[in-house]
Amino acid sequence: MGWQCFAEIVQVISQIATTVIAIFGAWVAYQTLLRTPIQEPEPDVAEVSKEEVSLPSEVKVFETSKQTTSLKVSARGLECHLEDRRPGRKGGQQWTLTREEAREILSKHDYRVYPGYKFFTGVFSVGPRRNWLYSKKLFPEPSLLELELQKLLEKAST
Repeated sequence: MGWQCFAEIVQVISQIATTVIAIFGAWVAYQTLLRTPIQEPEPDVAEVSKEEVSLPSEVKVFETSKQTTSLKVSARGLECHLEDRRPGRKGGQQWTLTREEAREILSKHDYRVYPGYKFFTGVFSVGPRRNWLYSKKLFPEPSLLELELQKLLEKAST
């Protein structure tokens, strides 16, 4: 009989505790609902001029332990440079797109990136310069390289 009475007392106490916790939770929720939300003022956005936007001057597009290919904006336009560290091989400037060519390529959106099926490399084309390798570790998404090509062409065409 003593255990049965003790079990009933514990049950009543647990029900009271559960009810008190539920009431407290409902009260907190109600107070939160009544609180008027305060919207923070939006920060002043400084206008950014075109000169302040930093366009890249050089972008590395391909890299292995033996070769690196970079695209650079120069006074002549957009240049492709290859650094070849293999013995007996010579790198250097591979091609140049003039400012006018860069402007035309940009207006026609004549630049593409093809990731292909290879795990480490894909190819890109800029105007008449077709099928140049790029490293997927540098540009895991083709759209990232396309954006860089667009920025380089924009800078080269001005």
